[in-house]
This record gives sequence, C-alpha cells and structure tokens, in this order.
Amino acid sequence: MTVLFTQALMDAASEILDKHHRAVATAIYGKDALSPDDWKLAIKLGLVDPKATGETLSSQIYRFGVLAAHMDQSQQQSRYGDSAETWLKEIRRNPLPMTTAEQRASNYANHKAAQFVVGLGRRASAGLTTTLIEEDLKLSEKFRSTIQDVVSANFGDNEAQARLNAEGVKRDLPDDFFDDAFRGTTKRIRSDLGHATGQWSRDLERIARTESVEAWNRGKSDEWLEEEREQAVETETPAEAVRAYRIPAPTACPDCRRLYTSGGELRIFYLADLLGNGTNYKRRRADWRPVVGATHPFCVCSLQRLPSYVKLPKGWHSGDTAPSVIDGDGFLVLPEDDA
Repeated sequence: MTVLFTQALMDAASEILDKHHRAVATAIYGKDALSPDDWKLAIKLGLVDPKATGETLSSQIYRFGVLAAHMDQSQQQSRYGDSAETWLKEIRRNPLPMTTAEQRASNYANHKAAQFVVGLGRRASAGLTTTLIEEDLKLSEKFRSTIQDVVSANFGDNEAQARLNAEGVKRDLPDDFFDDAFRGTTKRIRSDLGHATGQWSRDLERIARTESVEAWNRGKSDEWLEEEREQAVETETPAEAVRAYRIPAPTACPDCRRLYTSGGELRIFYLADLLGNGTNYKRRRADWRPVVGATHPFCVCSLQRLPSYVKLPKGWHSGDTAPSVIDGDGFLVLPEDDA
C-alpha cells in the first residue's frame, strides 16, 4: 500500500514523535526539565519509576562516565595502587579523576624549579614596592623543592603529597595532613606552604598564586602541542602552529596590558614564540617579554588558545592584533551572516 505523506499526516506523526522525545528528555534530565504532562507520559511509557529516588538518567550516565574514567586511569597511574582497597581510597579522596591538564601542570611543577619565588624576603624588610623580580640569595633549595611539592600535590601528584606528609611528620603534623591537598584554593596552598616550611613571614600567598599560574599555563601549552602532534600523525600532515593569546585580568598591571594588548585589542602570538621568550625571571621590568607562564609574581592573566580553524587576516604576524577575528575580551568575532 502506498502512503501519501500529506501535510496533515506529517503533522500528526511529528506530534507523536515530539511527545515521546519530550518524555525521553524528561526521563534523562529530570521531572522539572519540561512539563508535568511530559513527566506523566514518561511514567506511562515506563521510562521512569515514580517511586524511585528521583535521580535522573543523566546523573547516572555522568556517574558511570566518572567511574569509567577512574578505571581507565587506574590502568595507567600508580596512584590507584594494586588493590581494590587502595582504588576505593583514591576515589574517596578524589571523586573526580585527575584531568590531562592537571597531570601536565603537575609534571611541570614537579620537575621545574620554583622560578618566581624571588624578591620575596621577610615582610619586615621587603615590601611589595620593591622590584618584583630579583634574586633572593637567602632562599634555600629546600624551600624551592617544597614549593614544587605543594604546587604539584595541588594538581594531584601523589608522590609529592607523600613527600609532604613525610616532612610534615617531622614537623609534628598528622601523617595525613596533606591528604586533601588536591584541587585546593590559593589560601589552602598558602597554608600548606606555611606548615611545610615554617616560613610564615614570607609572602606565601603570592608564591602560591604565581607558581600555580605558572604550572597551569605551562601544562596547558604542553597539552596543546601534544594535541597538534597527535593530529598530525593521524592525518599524516605537518603539525599546525599553535596560536595563543593572554587575557589581562581586571586588575592587570600596566606592563601586562602593554605586553598582551595594543589599542585595547588582544595580541595573538605563535605559542612557540611565547615559549621561546622563557620567563621574565631576572629581567628588568623594562625588558619583560610576553611569556606563557606568569609574567611576574602575582600575575593571573589567563592563557587561551586560538582555534586552529580560525583564519587570521593576510599580513598578520605573531604579536599583532586581529580585531576582525577576536575582540578585546577574548571572544571570537563571527561574520555578520553567521551572527
């Protein structure tokens, strides 16, 4: 039999499908996602149990995804141990698995010396008005390594955390004092630094914030470069040059605005150029350059990546602005016909 798809028939079919789709959506996203009628239909179709706890399918799917991520990571990382007991202990301590970005930030912090813990002498003798980047000859290697461990533990490094706990015991701290250091706030990092070193008179908050930004931005840049290398292998094409920009914080200093903006617009760089500038450690302020990590102590200007599909204007060079592509707030500018 040939069915004539009249407009009336199509409308009726669409209505049926729409009802069922809405019922399914309600089952996934919860009772309050759509209308009471959609919830009733979801019950009628057997998609939800009205006597159940009310947990949505989406939350079950999310929880299963997190569980699967923990299982996948347990195959790759020693942090989960080799028994079900230690596996559950790690999940209890860190309900969300360590992300790739956190792993790379941790690796950077763990293997690179704390670079911006300079000019941070005793508060009584050195205030914030002194030159921010200068060598602090009294800063011991022990203090630097402790800073590395505190920052690394904050990004999820279990070995760094274990070292901190071992040192903490020597300072009469509980043997699990640093167990919940993962994903701590700046205040928590500052507190951990103080308890781990006993050097409370130093500007520990500035150290905590600056070293965390340094490690996080370096971790992100490493991840971007790795993504491009993997993409190049898959497509058998040369790796794309990663392009990035810094968005000055609302409280950014004049130097960061000078380095990362021009005429109120954001400057865009090849990531390789930013990495090539190294750090501004030991440089005079007048010689500061645009960099990937913290521009100076207490710098919190964010590092962002320009998507590889975005085409820059003809004649653009690394360090130029491109207001037709990205605005002064860091948002991509869409063509008028796509807006």
